Amino acid sequence: MNVFLALFLLTALATVAKAEPQHDLQNNIDLAGSILTELRTGQFDVLESQYRDFKNPGQIQADGTPKSWIYFWTFSQATLGASSLEEAEAITSKVREWRQVKPNSVPALLALCDSLLGECEKIRNQSIVKAQDPVPLKNRG
Repeated sequence: MNVFLALFLLTALATVAKAEPQHDLQNNIDLAGSILTELRTGQFDVLESQYRDFKNPGQIQADGTPKSWIYFWTFSQATLGASSLEEAEAITSKVREWRQVKPNSVPALLALCDSLLGECEKIRNQSIVKAQDPVPLKNRG
């Protein structure tokens, strides 16, 4: 009887493990990368249609992450993770261009808010690092 119970539990656990979606960070990063490429290349109509599609509750990644979350996360992370403040400003500038081309666009306004938040966080992080650095960059040999 114990052998039967053990086999049953192992089978049940294997089934549950297969049924749970695996966290697929790379898939989420790839989606964010394509959204950022669309922004950089001025594909504002595509960004608009993605927003309409992604806000549907059924639009989720294989790991259960809502695509709408990744959509807006892309804009804040693009500016926060930029290699320089100038690059972050360039991304925000591109979102501003989207907003100028489509002044009544809700996703453009929300993306602008997210990109500005990411840019602010980048400035804050740089200020913290600068305040903690005992030797200013210009005095380094």
